Formats: sequence, C-alpha cells, structure tokens
Amino acid sequence: AVVRYYSDASVEVMISCDENGMGATTVMAQIAASVLELPIEKIKVIKGDTLITPYDNYSASSRTTYTTGNAVKIACEEVVDKLQEAAAREVGVHKSKIIVHGDKATVLGSDIQEIELSTLFKNTSPYAQGNWGLQRFSPVVGHGVFCPAPIRSWGHDGLTKRMWNWFQYAAAAIEIAVNEETGQIKLLQVACSADTGNPINPKMVEGQIEGGVILAAGYVLQEGCMFNEKTGGVANTGLSDYRIADMTLSPLQENFHSMINPDPLPDGPFGAKGMAESITIPIAPAICEGLYHAVGIRPTYFPMTAERILALIKEKKAKEVSAQ
Repeated sequence: AVVRYYSDASVEVMISCDENGMGATTVMAQIAASVLELPIEKIKVIKGDTLITPYDNYSASSRTTYTTGNAVKIACEEVVDKLQEAAAREVGVHKSKIIVHGDKATVLGSDIQEIELSTLFKNTSPYAQGNWGLQRFSPVVGHGVFCPAPIRSWGHDGLTKRMWNWFQYAAAAIEIAVNEETGQIKLLQVACSADTGNPINPKMVEGQIEGGVILAAGYVLQEGCMFNEKTGGVANTGLSDYRIADMTLSPLQENFHSMINPDPLPDGPFGAKGMAESITIPIAPAICEGLYHAVGIRPTYFPMTAERILALIKEKKAKEVSAQ
C-alpha cells in the first residue's frame, strides 16, 4: 500500500486489492482514518490502477482486510513518523516529543505546545539554499508491505505448529418449512454467528454474514449445472436458466439474526480478521438437519431441488407402506 498525506490534510490510499462488493474500500479508509486521526471524508482510496497503485496478489481466501489492511496501517504509520520528524525539526525537539493528531501536532517539553501540520509544507524557492524539509504540493508518502509469517508443513505425525495464519469459525441455526406436496423448502428463520476478529465495520460484517448465508442456501437448494447429453457442454449458461439465489430465498429481515463473536487476532489490523467463506460452511448441514427433523429424509447430494426432495419423500412413504 502507498499512502500520501497532502498539506491540506487530505490523504490518498493506493491499493491494488479487488473490490467485489465486500466493503474493502471502506475498511481501508477506516484504517487510514484511525491511524492518522482524520475524518474519513479526508481519505480517498484509489484501487486497482496498475499505472499508479502498488502490486498486490488478489482478493481471495478472506485475506484482504488482514493483508492489505496491515499494509495500509504500516504505510500510515510511516507517514506519521515522517510528520513527527518534520515537526520536530521545526520546533527543535526530538520526534518522540511530537504527537500527531490529524492536521495538528502536539509538542511535549517546549514553549510551543501545538503546531498546524500545514505550516510544515514550505514553498520551494530558487533563492533558498537546500529547500530541505516538506514542500508544498509534494505529499508525505508512506509505503506499507505486509506478509504473514510462514506456515509449517505437516510432519510425519500429521501435525504442524502453524497450519495457517488464522482460523475462521462460524455457526448457524436454521428453521425451515417443507412442502410435502411439492418438495419445496422455505427458510423461515436463520441465526448465524461468526468469529471475525475485532470487526472494523460491524454493519458490513453483518451484511457479509447475511450475504454468505443466502449464497450458501442458493447452491444448497437450487444452483446446479445442467449438461447437454450429446455435447457434454453446460446447457444452462445464462442467468435466465441458472438459478442463483435472490431475495425470495431469504427469510424476513426480522427473522434473520446475524451475530458477531469477536476474538481479536493479535497480528490483524486493529485485531481484525477477514471473513467471508467461513459463513457458507455451516449452512448446508443446518438445512439438511432441519430437513431430517421435518420429514425424515437425508439427501446426499446438491442441489436439493424441490424435484429431488419430493422424490425422496415419496420413496420414504413408499417404504413405510411396504413395511406395514
């Protein structure tokens, strides 16, 4: 990450992670605003422009907040360090006696107790000797690079001291209704809890939980590829015939309970973890268990379409009749 602090206390955060709608842009702005102690309106995030933004891998494995967030935090801390250095030179104290608060700096142990950081940016003059220090129209630049500690391979005993950088946990409870005449499954109530570390933006985390639940319910209940028997190619290639989840699959908002169970991650930015894929994991078994409690069947394949569920219900009833 690269962070630029300008003389008017406006900030540019340059990153190359993807924004797929999960709120990475907002989170990076929040991290920068917190470190620099500035209103979030002062932060502009520039992303994914290979001409000016630094290298990054990709947005996957719930890594964006953890890796890119740490890089942004490190870059902002470097900006603060440079501002402390400049303010210390201006006042004549060691930089450890400077505390940066947004667009001002507090000075300890001096008759000058506070200075405006904008006054540190000097006009460049062809008549001045050296032109050292901060220059107007040239930002203070901080660079941040973050790479987590390496993971360790399994030993001959099948154990490892560090399998992954951190772990996600999620749990779900789902109440469903099953139409025994059609095989249709309807979600009535959902409660889902996630360990996200210390959430930087709790409301967006709730949105991630709700989106993850419906995404998972979609591939459990209705998403599936159909193949052309002659060519072997996928037959339902468009959104008109590939049934992704929509709002009709979701329970009423009042019956959708998203809960955050924070366990701060020591090396995460402000204790945060990434969170996304883990939400989808408990949904399928919760729906399957609800289905068993409702009508006594256990499907062993996805998607659990209404046609397949109806066939299993009929099969179960036929076995019950023959057993009498």
